[in-house]
Amino acid sequence: MKAVRVLAAIVSAVLILELGLSSIAGLLGMDAGSDHLYEMTGLHISRWASLLNGITDGAAAAALVVGFRRPRWAVWGGLYFALFNTVLLVLRFRHGQHLADVTDTLLFLVLSLVVVVTRAVQKPEPASAS
Repeated sequence: MKAVRVLAAIVSAVLILELGLSSIAGLLGMDAGSDHLYEMTGLHISRWASLLNGITDGAAAAALVVGFRRPRWAVWGGLYFALFNTVLLVLRFRHGQHLADVTDTLLFLVLSLVVVVTRAVQKPEPASAS
């Protein structure tokens, strides 16, 4: 079970980094994220949609952080990111991209599902006696 905890921690850290950076970009209104989304999907998103994405990505990152002590929170954060990447994958395929073009999205989808599964089987950390 220790190997599952280590795997969950490593994958969670990668997703926290990705979601955290995405959240910052969305909250600050950086055009790079919107431009990249347009290149991948052909969709223009409004400033409000970018802001909403920044908020939800930040909430998912926070859930993953809390998930180190309360694994169920990480399950919710992982489910959000899995759903997001599934939708993004569909949009990218509809935009004409091929499997070789979407490996980044597939990677994050798989990592999200790894977090969901590993954290779902994990028991919460015992409360410290301090």
